[in-house]
Amino acid sequence: MQRLVVGANQLRGDQLWLTVEQQHYLYRVLRLTAGSQFIALDGQGQHWLAQLEPEPGLAIATPQTVSPRPRPEITLAIALPKGNGFDPVVRQATELGVSRLQPILSERTLQQPSAARLLRWQRIAAEATEQSERLQQPQVLPPQDRPANQDGHAPTRPAPAPAHPRPPPPATPSTQPPPITATSASASSIRPQSS
Repeated sequence: MQRLVVGANQLRGDQLWLTVEQQHYLYRVLRLTAGSQFIALDGQGQHWLAQLEPEPGLAIATPQTVSPRPRPEITLAIALPKGNGFDPVVRQATELGVSRLQPILSERTLQQPSAARLLRWQRIAAEATEQSERLQQPQVLPPQDRPANQDGHAPTRPAPAPAHPRPPPPATPSTQPPPITATSASASSIRPQSS
């Protein structure tokens, strides 16, 4: 059954008033008609079985009770990739069950995301919530600078340890080859021996 994330202000008693975008999606894209049912989610864990009424934009919502499974609260803080690279991160993290997404502005972030970009990410999270049949929509927080540690300083990255450290060279008295010295033999004294 189709799922649709709705705002709390759209519910008045048992009536659910649909936005223009939601009406377009249900009536035109999904081709639902009066009497068709769908599941309305508030993104906070509550959901309703909704039935479209003959009056356009109105559905009757019946609350549904489901005991949610206990889930850990997971916050994913990730540096913003360039371009639209954060869009698939939002989608896939939502499908995996992340509770909160915190975009981080790093030293190498190319663009400062606008308020419209944040709304886009929230819309992508709502669509992924519907698609993955989650009851709770993750929060997409506004981007922030790298978080500071308890001292108020930006965290520093420790030097990585080598995966396979090199063994020290074998202990020898000299690591260089012995020098070549001149001998008293002359070139004429060195002759091949005949057999």
